[in-house]
Amino acid sequence: MQLSDRKEHLLLVQAGGSAPKPVQVKTVHSTPWYVRRASFVGSAVDQVTVYVLLELERGTRSPRFFVVKNSDLAAQFRQPPTSNPIGFIDAQSVEQYEDNWEILR
Repeated sequence: MQLSDRKEHLLLVQAGGSAPKPVQVKTVHSTPWYVRRASFVGSAVDQVTVYVLLELERGTRSPRFFVVKNSDLAAQFRQPPTSNPIGFIDAQSVEQYEDNWEILR
């Protein structure tokens, strides 16, 4: 994948001795996460996204991290019935991927 062809910003993450992988990070103070439909089609389905939930208004001491391959969330992507390419992923959709850092190895 050529990172320069991507419009969004990606981080390169290297876990242990694995090769660096492009990762997208989505951070919110409260859910849902607003995401583009393009994250769930084409070559983007193999990308890993880290969904970060800060919950600062609830006095949570530390953020929560949900690490998931886009293809695993494609069916949970919700989009309003408009032509807008923006939809959302809710907290319930990512719960099972909390601290799933092994996916980066």
